[in-house]
Amino acid sequence: MKLFSKKEYLINSIIFLSIIFLITLYKCLLGFKTNLFFEPGDPLAWKNLAIQIYEKGIFQEPFPKDQPFRSWRTPGYAFYLSIFQYLNAFNVFFVFSMNILFLTASFFLAFLISKNFIKNKNIIYIIIIYCVITHIGTLSAIAQKNMNECLYFFMISLSIYLILSKNNWLNTSGFFILGLSVLVRSTILPLMFLLFIFLIILSLYLKKNLIKIKYTLILMPLILWLIRNYLIFNEFGFFIGSNSDHLLLGTFKEVDWNFIDNVYNNVHSKIKSFEILRSEMRMKLAISRILENPFQYILIKLDVIIRHLFDHFAIIPLILLFSKILLLNKKLLFLKKNKIILILSILSILFLLINSITIYNPRYGVIASFYLSLFSIITYLKIKKL
Repeated sequence: MKLFSKKEYLINSIIFLSIIFLITLYKCLLGFKTNLFFEPGDPLAWKNLAIQIYEKGIFQEPFPKDQPFRSWRTPGYAFYLSIFQYLNAFNVFFVFSMNILFLTASFFLAFLISKNFIKNKNIIYIIIIYCVITHIGTLSAIAQKNMNECLYFFMISLSIYLILSKNNWLNTSGFFILGLSVLVRSTILPLMFLLFIFLIILSLYLKKNLIKIKYTLILMPLILWLIRNYLIFNEFGFFIGSNSDHLLLGTFKEVDWNFIDNVYNNVHSKIKSFEILRSEMRMKLAISRILENPFQYILIKLDVIIRHLFDHFAIIPLILLFSKILLLNKKLLFLKKNKIILILSILSILFLLINSITIYNPRYGVIASFYLSLFSIITYLKIKKL
């Protein structure tokens, strides 16, 4: 009976992985056009940065023409692409194939993460397939172009899986990989800072140190990159540009791209670099727009959050979870027994909120939405068993 159980599990696993891979491959190949993989915008900008790193050894964008500047983009994805140049593999087919691989691996890691909370593997198969089907439309569209979300999705998934591991070395490496993910996409950074502040306050309240040394590994890659910037440019700035641009974009319901593209693109200063100066000015403009009409800004952000939730049907498991929690009589008992999955559910909600700070774009919130759906469903099932 035991042998049959293992055999059945193996067969189910192969079928499950095959279904996931075929869904991913089909959606990624559907409508794929090689001439659009490096299209103008983000895809082409990442390509140009990788070429600059490979050919000149500098992290710099050729814009504006009269004053090239350090890119406000995060460096991780550009350095990842530059590795392909050293391997003679920097082409549409290879990068596209890696995107598909990252998506498939992320789905499998989501399955392994779920195993920490649900023992019935058949139920996990159904949950993962639901999450894949409701999110694959946006994720496959990302994979069809040279964008950093596929790598970011994989790094987030891998870090969560490793952090949940009981092996100390694997657990520690998970925090470091989470820190490296910040260099690929910085949206999770505010969440990390919020967590550190929360742990500090909780430590002071309980009069007990809750911050372990390995937690600092999350910030280590960021700190090293900022030190590198200071040594070369005498400035710590780099995330300033990313944050100011996204905050400014988030003040518009419908973005006037002509206005945005020309906001402080021709500023000069002998004291500060073009990047830092433009970023500071855009940040001030963003804050002034928010303060000018804070109520309208709140409405715009609510609209972005709602659209993210409805885009990938994350609203369904979230409503089910909230309704179940409200009707739950043994709330404290459930909290004691299921702290980790509750924390993960709350973090995924916060992650979605952070991704809603900027302008609405389905790809900005898809990873947060995927894990929000996954953790909400798992938490709902755990409550149901209580």
